[in-house]
Amino acid sequence: MTIRQKNTNPQLGQIFQNKRNELSLKPNSRQHFLDDRVQLNLLTPKDISLKSLTNIENGKNVPTLKTIKILASALEVDAITLLKEILLVI
Repeated sequence: MTIRQKNTNPQLGQIFQNKRNELSLKPNSRQHFLDDRVQLNLLTPKDISLKSLTNIENGKNVPTLKTIKILASALEVDAITLLKEILLVI
């Protein structure tokens, strides 16, 4: 679940997008990322939707702590480290 924001926060979204791009998945798309993470059992299909990921990366939604933990696992990064990075931009 995410919280919809009136004002966008592109810096926050950029953190998630950069982490996803650092995985060097080909093709480099959000859908491929989600499919790959499900195949690797790092996500379940119900954990996060393509639309939610898109809105987070575009800075339109602020992810909840639960979503951050899910994304940290999918991005193969430590959740606390990711939270610290997020706190610098919110």
